[in-house]
Amino acid sequence: MSGDVEMIDQKTKMSQSYICNELSEVYNATLLNQLDQSLKDAFKTEACKDNKTHDGKKRKVLSTLISNYFNKTVPIVYYLGGPFSLTCQWSKEYKKLIYIFGEAHSWRTDCFKLQNKIKGTELNFENYLKQFIPNSSSFLDIFIELHARVRGDFKYKKPIKEYNVSPIRLYKIASEFEECLSNINSDKDECKLSRFHYIDVRSIEREKGPDPISNFIIEYYAKLQLYRVEIARQTSSEKKFTEQNFVDELIKFITENASTMNNFLKPENDPDFDTFWTDNTLEANGYVLKELDRLEKINGKTELAKRIKDFIKEELLDEAKEHSDKIRKLATNILSNIYVGLRTYVDDLFLIKHIEDLAEYVLLPNSRVPDAYTLARIFKNFNLNPEKIEKKRNTDEPEEAHNIIIYAGDNHCEIYRKFFHKLNFTPIARIGGNPDTSGTDVIPINCIDMRPIPATWKSPRWSIQPLFSGWPPPAQPNLININGEKKSSRCSVMMCEKESDYINNRLYRDPNISKNVEEYKVAKRVIETKIPLFTIDTDNVIKEKHDFEEYLKYVQQKKENNKRVLVNEENESSPESSPESPRKSPRNYRVKREKEMDTD
Repeated sequence: MSGDVEMIDQKTKMSQSYICNELSEVYNATLLNQLDQSLKDAFKTEACKDNKTHDGKKRKVLSTLISNYFNKTVPIVYYLGGPFSLTCQWSKEYKKLIYIFGEAHSWRTDCFKLQNKIKGTELNFENYLKQFIPNSSSFLDIFIELHARVRGDFKYKKPIKEYNVSPIRLYKIASEFEECLSNINSDKDECKLSRFHYIDVRSIEREKGPDPISNFIIEYYAKLQLYRVEIARQTSSEKKFTEQNFVDELIKFITENASTMNNFLKPENDPDFDTFWTDNTLEANGYVLKELDRLEKINGKTELAKRIKDFIKEELLDEAKEHSDKIRKLATNILSNIYVGLRTYVDDLFLIKHIEDLAEYVLLPNSRVPDAYTLARIFKNFNLNPEKIEKKRNTDEPEEAHNIIIYAGDNHCEIYRKFFHKLNFTPIARIGGNPDTSGTDVIPINCIDMRPIPATWKSPRWSIQPLFSGWPPPAQPNLININGEKKSSRCSVMMCEKESDYINNRLYRDPNISKNVEEYKVAKRVIETKIPLFTIDTDNVIKEKHDFEEYLKYVQQKKENNKRVLVNEENESSPESSPESPRKSPRNYRVKREKEMDTD
């Protein structure tokens, strides 16, 4: 009998030791689910309370997580405003549980579209996170698609809201948790139980890009945003001169970036095509290089660093090659356009539209830059005892990210899902975000339904909530495998929406444009349709561009035939303000001929 008691005591000690070691590594108190009630009670009062980390700090954070596990006060939400997709993937090998929230970059939420919605059960993502973190039984690493700080700085130079960013949900989240992003030793509970990470290393505090392609895009969008702000508050007569000044700025911008524009002319079979796209993105971004280099030097992670780099490089080049014909055509049109001596209103329209399209297509392959940084950081080992006191936490923390939340544009999220699939992560859940869904206009694109699976399913009742409620977590019944394939139609939705917005402003509401041509009717139908954009074949819609370019050709042809299509009588009577009146291109910024630019 005494031998049996001794064996039970030994087994209890081994279980307690194993759980304690695992808790000390992954910081997820739901590991206690594996114990019987007597051992759980032991942990509640005694386990791990005197353990110290290697740098001598008491595990106060771990103790709080264990207390939260028993208190069970994490929020449950039925409808989450902001994202439109949520997946969960798990790896026993890498000891990571990852929830990925993908959004469409909007400030709106549309949970009201859900049928049979229960009132009072909706939270926007930032408010949900605010309630979840202090009550979590897991230490969270939270990755947000937010612009980078200057390297070496420990906080942003000014408040997030002062960076002239649009009020999309990403920046609402960033503003809500700004102290956690800037002060690792904040007294706030949500900061003590988490680490926040920015991931968008294409821009440094929204002012410049750390690599040539990123800088090209940022500089262009800065000019575009300033132009839109100015023109939004001007009268019709003022807008014309603002538009002309904007075009002059664009001509200057293209001339100053002549070398990059020349490289956009390279076809995908050019021997320098791959080199241009990788050398001016991944290989030129110091943030990416630093994280990959650190990961490569960690014992046992050299091959992982190589897999990340090779995977991202392949994805980037696939994007560049997919759109190379469009990029080359747009670059050719732009370079031809800015060399025009006497400019017309139509010339200006073409230039504005073509540069905007070029930036959109260049943005797609360049989006892989922050993805490389994010993946490297997810697998890195953190220095828990840094020399710089500003980087040292007063409280304990795990050495790696194990309990992870990613909140970003779904284009990035699909890349992460695909990479984790390649590493044999197990799919646990997939909610919303199916770009192939066809149906009615009640499908939300800025909200996910997180209600438990109804009992009518031929499976046990299952819920994804609370998040991080099991290690390992229970998988969603009847789960469609998360294969990580990119959904190009979904990735094109925002481009289609921007195309529609442009037509709305340029065609539908512009008093200078005739309303009796077929192309106008096409644009009007697209704008006023009640069919959600994500149910349209968006790739073909963008390719056709709603006949907008054909319409401009039509305007040009009518002008040459002396048949006036631009019918604003006031503009017709004033040569200076007429849309047709030619004006000289700014001589100082006129682009060099292609042969001359080849010498740059």
